[in-house]
Amino acid sequence: MIAVSGPDAASFLNGLVSVDVLKLNRPRYALMLTPQGKFFADFFLVPDEERILIDIAGTYAADMLKRLQVYKLRAQVQVRLEDQLHIYAGWGETTHVEAWTDPRLEMLGSRLIISDAEFSSLSAEAYDLHRLMLGVPESTLDMVQDKSLPLECGMDELHGVDFDKGCYVGQEVTARTKYRATIRKRLIPLRAKLGGFPASGTPVMQAEKPVGELRSHRGEYAIALLQLEALHAPLSESNSLHVGDVECMPFIPEWMHLPMSEKNAG
Repeated sequence: MIAVSGPDAASFLNGLVSVDVLKLNRPRYALMLTPQGKFFADFFLVPDEERILIDIAGTYAADMLKRLQVYKLRAQVQVRLEDQLHIYAGWGETTHVEAWTDPRLEMLGSRLIISDAEFSSLSAEAYDLHRLMLGVPESTLDMVQDKSLPLECGMDELHGVDFDKGCYVGQEVTARTKYRATIRKRLIPLRAKLGGFPASGTPVMQAEKPVGELRSHRGEYAIALLQLEALHAPLSESNSLHVGDVECMPFIPEWMHLPMSEKNAG
């Protein structure tokens, strides 16, 4: 957890991240991008009285803190780690009054920032399977820092990009990608027809041709980076998707909207 405070906290973050921090009145999902528009980190921005908390995976916390310090310059802000705070996520009935709905997707459930390290017994494995069944990427497993494009990963559809806000780092490339419709690959959820998946990084094959790469998986559910053309092709027995020896099918959740193929557009 990172805390940003001071009179310039909102305007400072607003010039860096992908959502409008000047209108922050509830938790928001957001991204930090590189100047080239590539993924650097994702997180939740949580207003907390006179400061803004950044709920961020430990994998990215140190890099994010350094990046904020680099951009700080003369801004009147204080940036610090808050090691005593803990993050919990779950779904179903929530009884804690301070829990808030996950801003990416309501069906993901709720999140909670609290100092009690023994608040919940929900297993990380159960939550991981839950988000895979919803087709929602986990950045630390499904995205590649300095390489992934946010629109390839559905971050806009998960409310992590505001296209009507002012400038921020990486905005120009992200906007151009959207309006020119240049996305050719996409993180897509998969379901195995029988059994589980092999190791992450295994190629996804279609008619003996590589069309993607397996990312996170648990049980019969997975997420893979796929060429969109592989989805536009009719999926027959001879044209099905395979990951190693595992035959699988893509499934498109309600929140995900894929571009039409050039063949079907117009």
